[in-house]
Amino acid sequence: MQASTRWTLIIVGILGGSVLSMGTLIYFANDSRAGNVIPDYYQKAAHYDDTIAVAEASRQTGWTFAATWTGELVVHAVDRDGRALSGASVRVEGFHRAFAGERISQPLREHAPGVYVGEPAKRVGAHDLQVTIDRDGQRFRGQASLEAQP
Repeated sequence: MQASTRWTLIIVGILGGSVLSMGTLIYFANDSRAGNVIPDYYQKAAHYDDTIAVAEASRQTGWTFAATWTGELVVHAVDRDGRALSGASVRVEGFHRAFAGERISQPLREHAPGVYVGEPAKRVGAHDLQVTIDRDGQRFRGQASLEAQP
């Protein structure tokens, strides 16, 4: 093989590899499974004052929660004195970080006083969740980042 033919093949190979790489990147960038990195980011930014007001109202309740997702989603809710927050309506919404287009929305049922249980995760991995607790006309909203385990 002559040197000129070899260099021509090298250049064509580099250009072909570049075109193939760009096509692969374009395909994965437009893959609809991932969705937005932050769902509804524009609406969240436009209503940031509302978010601050909700966070302040949540702080005023004095309620807190701890969540785990090993098998079923479990939320432990307590009042400002550390007593179990029973008789509440608890709802969880969120998304898997790698599949933000697949939204999670589920009500939790009270399993024991202050212990609320939901469904198993459809996907293992990191999730960003918003927990809403309603009881006696008061509402608490909190954020949780959980690693769902099988």
